[in-house]
Amino acid sequence: MRRILYCLFLLACPSVFAAGVDPFSTLKPMEFSGHAGMLQAVAESADGGRLLTAGVDKTAIVWDVKKNSEIRQFTEQTQPIVAAALSADGKVALTASRDKSVVLWNADTGKTICKLPEFNDPVTAAVLSGDGRRIVTGTNGGTIQLWSVDSPTEPIQTFKGHKKAIGDLALSSDGSILVSGGADKVFAVWNTATGTPIFASDKFHKAAILSVAISPDNSLALSGSSDKTGILWNVAEKKPSKLLEGQNGDITTVAFNSDGGSFLTASKDRTVAFWDLDGKQLGVFKAIAPILCGCVSTAGSHVALGLQNGTSLILEPKPLLPQGLTEAPNRPSVAGRETAAESGNGPQQGTTGSTAEQDLIIQTFTNHKDRVTSVSFSSNGKSFVSTSFDGTAILWVRNGDDLKTFSLKLSGPVSSAAVGADNRTLIAALGDAAPKKGSGEFANRSLGAADSVSVFYWGVGGEPKMLNAHTEPVMCVAFSPAGSQWVSGGKDGTGYLWNGGGKDPVAKLKGHADAIHGVVFSKDGSKLATASNDKTVAVWNVQTAKPMKVFKGHTEPVRCVAFSPDGSKLVSGSYDNTAIVWDVATGKRLQTLQGEQKKIMGVAFTPDGKHLITGSSDSTIVVWDAETGKKVKSLNGHSKGVTSISVSPDGKQLLSAGGDEIILWNIENF
Repeated sequence: MRRILYCLFLLACPSVFAAGVDPFSTLKPMEFSGHAGMLQAVAESADGGRLLTAGVDKTAIVWDVKKNSEIRQFTEQTQPIVAAALSADGKVALTASRDKSVVLWNADTGKTICKLPEFNDPVTAAVLSGDGRRIVTGTNGGTIQLWSVDSPTEPIQTFKGHKKAIGDLALSSDGSILVSGGADKVFAVWNTATGTPIFASDKFHKAAILSVAISPDNSLALSGSSDKTGILWNVAEKKPSKLLEGQNGDITTVAFNSDGGSFLTASKDRTVAFWDLDGKQLGVFKAIAPILCGCVSTAGSHVALGLQNGTSLILEPKPLLPQGLTEAPNRPSVAGRETAAESGNGPQQGTTGSTAEQDLIIQTFTNHKDRVTSVSFSSNGKSFVSTSFDGTAILWVRNGDDLKTFSLKLSGPVSSAAVGADNRTLIAALGDAAPKKGSGEFANRSLGAADSVSVFYWGVGGEPKMLNAHTEPVMCVAFSPAGSQWVSGGKDGTGYLWNGGGKDPVAKLKGHADAIHGVVFSKDGSKLATASNDKTVAVWNVQTAKPMKVFKGHTEPVRCVAFSPDGSKLVSGSYDNTAIVWDVATGKRLQTLQGEQKKIMGVAFTPDGKHLITGSSDSTIVVWDAETGKKVKSLNGHSKGVTSISVSPDGKQLLSAGGDEIILWNIENF
């Protein structure tokens, strides 16, 4: 008997759109004009608030994007500027020139922070680490070097392998991986710590490589060439994944979206093509002149392009709804701490706590019509998802101080869901469980016609893929922090690890003797934990899919599990009315939290690691001191059993589900 896991991937820039309608062709770009010649480099700050442009006029300009005005010009270099970069906060600017100079500037004051020693060959490529502390340069002779801003007199690493000019460089967000491409047609991925190649190949592009990029989770890379093609590379497998064809000019820019779930290629033929990870072209924007350079802001809201006519453009592709996901009525502002009754969303039922506790309630949501089974924030806190036995999954996306809600109607009770780092990618488990009356427990329930189907994945275009994995109901799902991987846990006691929207799981997690009810990744994505009805908790190595530790100590089924922020501790909640804190490395029980609640249905650490939070079937939520194990506070806003909790990544808010309602709490000052 097979069951359903629905995976709905809503790509943050390109998303599903109506047949025959290209949402990118009609984008209205912002224009920035100030250069006297063609542009050769553009860069943006992480939030898209600042833009850096540079070109053959030997000038670099820092722009305030919102005001469309110049902040600063740099004019000291004597030859065309060929590469430029901004630190994540936009306060440090890097420019590299054909006059063999590389300069780091204070973008606010215009003062020089440091200059690298003059190069023997013209510099053809340069990148800056997000913190502005490291620089990587490439030269016309094929030399690549890594520099420290703190001691810029000598390179700290040299990467040897290219025989001709370096066309482009890309540094991973954590600085551990460097990607390069050159006129020798070589595409290379490097270990920055050792200076050695992870792999390199000149077998796939037929001409010089002009542009490269690496995905946020380091699993994929891109290259663009003057052979008019792009290639999507699988870094782990050290080989090409997709050949990207269809543009009629040099591919001058390649870039991943901020979540790594989609990407773009820009060409001298004036087009920007948007793609999904399956190599399907989602749409095309056409510029007014050939595109020579470009980038995507880390936040993913902006695409910046540098044109041959000296103009730079910023595009703001807006996410569109996929088939099956419909926008629900807008909810009131979540900035003011208003109750549901005050906001006009219906009475705030069952809020039995004290006045002080009620003051902590930001908002109560009653969109679901049956028991809410799960709530989960995205890894950046800009959205969350909820599921219910009413057959719906609701995606809640922050829009300034407001929440936009999007509802997905499925064919049966939804047991769990998670939303990706892009705030659009959604996975939802359609289990055959229903609550026993008056409790937070689950009982079997048939789904009839859905029984013969295992897993569905909705990719771009809204056409579902069937993903065959679990043979019994899927009880829980979770995304990795980067959003590139996810895990599912089933009633059959098996877990599966998945990469994006791949049709097959990449690994099977086998070891539990009964249903898996809780799954979670560590913050760094290297480990995951599973909680089972067999009364155990297991910690797994994500890379090998092998168990690292099995924790035994609960006397009843384990319902939920969470890692501490540093991954050194684990907390598990059980039907035995306890939450146990474990040492991940040793497997030792550190604390047992008990005596305050009945069955523990949800557990979470706060991001600073100072507090633990537990939610119970007795309708209470308890905040504990993580070091002492002592109770700090009780939150008594629910009248029915709590089924799930989730803490926002900034630690300021808590989501809790109980009955058919969701409460958003302010926990900033605990």
